[in-house]
Amino acid sequence: SPDQVREDYLAEVLRLQLRPGILAESGLVVAYSPLNGAGHRPVIDALTRAGLEELYLVADQSKPDGDFPTCPSPNPENPEAMKMVLDLARLIQADLAFATDPDSDRIGVAAREEDGSYRLLSGNEFGVLLLDYICRTRKAAGTLPERPLAVTSIVSTPMARQVAKKYGVELVEVLTGFKYIGDEMNRLEAAGEGERFLMGFEESCGYLTGMHVRDKDAVNAALLAAEMAAACKLEGRTLCQALDGLYAEHGTWFTKADSFAFTGPAPMEAMAAVME
Repeated sequence: SPDQVREDYLAEVLRLQLRPGILAESGLVVAYSPLNGAGHRPVIDALTRAGLEELYLVADQSKPDGDFPTCPSPNPENPEAMKMVLDLARLIQADLAFATDPDSDRIGVAAREEDGSYRLLSGNEFGVLLLDYICRTRKAAGTLPERPLAVTSIVSTPMARQVAKKYGVELVEVLTGFKYIGDEMNRLEAAGEGERFLMGFEESCGYLTGMHVRDKDAVNAALLAAEMAAACKLEGRTLCQALDGLYAEHGTWFTKADSFAFTGPAPMEAMAAVME
């Protein structure tokens, strides 16, 4: 039944926690927006079952609505899409704010700075933070697999290679598109080596840390974003300070993306000419 599938899925996502119980222990405060999409129930269920007590929702963006009345472009890579969840975060002084896109496979994350302002993390920044957190935490717990492996795409930050190297993790780079990360996962599974997979990520805000699906998963990522922020809070620092610490260790890496919109009668021809 659909309910059983949902329960099985949530059980798999919750199994991917690295430090169960840390959300309640830390007193983490989170602001969340599903951007009028499908994330509403699974993200809230995963976080509350994991013990998060202070989870606040952007009311106007909480229910599914395909017209996206408050957010014309519900893409978490867009700073405008994060506006309402950041407004809520400031109001409640949240430690962490995030929004999931309409089909809840990508996530945009912002963290609170020491001075109370918020920093939007790029897809690359959150990816390297997550890679470092998984490696560091599993190494400390003695659960890092033999020959651990992470997968990223050719357009994602080379900083991931530095972080992976520190922990002795093999980093595989594939073509752009999460299906190629899925191909690597299938290859591992076919060889009986599925346990080697630590995570896959793309700079376009897509992350996966388990073998439960073959696509980026914002529910999985939201839970680990909260866990990571909770771990930082218990260490007396912010997620932003954790990121700055990685920059201090591995060098500062900068990403900038430009978006070009083509309108009018012949956009395909115009784009083809530019590409030519």
